[in-house]
Amino acid sequence: MPCGGMTTLRLCTTNPASLGPFTFTLGGQSFGPTSDTCHNFTVGPITANTTFSGTVTDKDGCAKSDSVTLTTSQIQLALAVSGGETCGGGNLTFTASTGKTGCTYNFSVDGASVQNTTANTYSYPADPDSTCHTVSVVATCGGCVSNTASMTVSQCITTTTGCTA
Repeated sequence: MPCGGMTTLRLCTTNPASLGPFTFTLGGQSFGPTSDTCHNFTVGPITANTTFSGTVTDKDGCAKSDSVTLTTSQIQLALAVSGGETCGGGNLTFTASTGKTGCTYNFSVDGASVQNTTANTYSYPADPDSTCHTVSVVATCGGCVSNTASMTVSQCITTTTGCTA
C-alpha cells in the first residue's frame, strides 16, 4: 500500500452465527458484542510496514486469532538540476519532486547536510574551480521517507559527464 495510506481490514469468524454474539478486536480497536460474523476496521495512516493481529471471541470466551502484515511502498523522489550552463560561476538550482504535498526535504552536498526545508529546491552556490560534487536529497512526507535521489555535477556542466563520484 502507498506509504501514508489508510485501508480497511475485514475480520471474520468461520463459526456459525449461533455461537455469537462475537467480539472483534484489531490493533487496539474493539467492536461488539454483535451477532455479525464479520467486522471492518479502518487502519492508518500506515507509514511503515505494520503487522496487525485480530481476534474474534465468541459468547463462551473461545477466541481465534490471526495476523496480517501491510507493506508500504516507498515514496519515489526525483532530482533535477538547472543553471550553470556556462562556467561563469552562476548558481545551480536542484529541484526535488515527489508528487506529494507537505514534505520536508533534506539536501546534502558530498554527504554533509546543507538544507532541511519544506522548499523542494536548493540553490548550490557558485563553485569557480569546477570541482565535481554530489548533491543528494531525501524527502519525508507525513512520516514516510523517500528513496535518496542524488546527482554528481560540476559548476560548468549539469550532468554527470566528466565527473566521477
